[in-house]
Amino acid sequence: MKTTGNTVFISGGSAGIGLAIAKKLSAEGNRVIINGRSAERLQKALSELKNAVGIQGDLSLEADRVRIAHALADQYPDINIVVNNAGAAFLNNLGDSANNAVEKA
Repeated sequence: MKTTGNTVFISGGSAGIGLAIAKKLSAEGNRVIINGRSAERLQKALSELKNAVGIQGDLSLEADRVRIAHALADQYPDINIVVNNAGAAFLNNLGDSANNAVEKA
């Protein structure tokens, strides 16, 4: 696998491990597309990156997943690396029938 010249999509790329991965790949000459739930965090992360763009959205929401997938397919058809780093925490009992945490994950 080549380490430069790639187009990379990183879910959960606006903070933590995802942002660290984005910084490394961006610094190595890759085009980076990051995703995050918070528009503010996304903009802050983008200010720390070069050759990067962001797509705001919550991947636990079906409508956002569909919108993001269409945007990626339309605007970045050359994506050749995906880093699935999105995370979520649910503080519910998995046995609770009203809990949709499993579906969201």
